[in-house]
Amino acid sequence: MRTILASICAFAFSFPAAAQYRTMIPVMCGSANEVETTLKEKYGETPIWLGAVSESSSAFLTQSAGGSWTIYVRGANGSACILGSGQAGQTVDPAPPKPEGSKS
Repeated sequence: MRTILASICAFAFSFPAAAQYRTMIPVMCGSANEVETTLKEKYGETPIWLGAVSESSSAFLTQSAGGSWTIYVRGANGSACILGSGQAGQTVDPAPPKPEGSKS
């Protein structure tokens, strides 16, 4: 899951063709401390996953006990941008590892 989320974030914002979609998604940015405090105190969300996007930024997925979730990227400069949020988030079990030598 780490690789998938980091890849999605990097992919979504790395191509010129994606620029049209960036204007459609309301990305909210602010200081990382303010973003993280708001997510915790107002929405009850805490980090459940994080991964490196680059040497200077990390992606975070937060979730509350009630199922609200947020994906944001935090930069080394102390800023953070929320990329998406929603409701009814659920943790899923990863697929079991495939036995050695399996073909699919």
